[in-house]
Amino acid sequence: IVVNNAAWVRYGAIGGIDQKTYDRMAGIGFGGIVWSIQAAAEAMAKGGSIINIASSAAFLGMANAMLYCGLKAGVTGLTRAASVELGPKGIRVNAIAPGSTQTEQVVAMLTPEMVQKRLDRTPLRRLGEVEDIAKAALFLASDNSSWVTGTTMLVDGGVTHAFT
Repeated sequence: IVVNNAAWVRYGAIGGIDQKTYDRMAGIGFGGIVWSIQAAAEAMAKGGSIINIASSAAFLGMANAMLYCGLKAGVTGLTRAASVELGPKGIRVNAIAPGSTQTEQVVAMLTPEMVQKRLDRTPLRRLGEVEDIAKAALFLASDNSSWVTGTTMLVDGGVTHAFT
């Protein structure tokens, strides 16, 4: 079992994106997953499960987040393509797309007003907990998901479907 959860994020307007920011975000958030899938595929001679962490942002258009949305959408594409190539080797490849989850980084980044706005647009009216994501990963890592590959599981309290 491998869980790829790599990102370095800087939000900003399209006009403010510079090469250094792009290179770092893409190198970590996209490249890191590519190289990890490659290493895992070599090590998983008897099959296994690769779980990539994407984001609900992969399915949304968000102001000041073009790079982030694009990279996380790329993770979903990597997941689908790798599942096709690695499936015959018994390796399942899936992704989890969390919504706003209460991590140290998210809590530090959001003002109380931003938290309230996210709560208001999330059908389940709460931010995710780390345990919510861990439970999804546990399912995808287990034999309970032995017929699941190439999918991205939204674990976002419904925000992707309700986003306005």
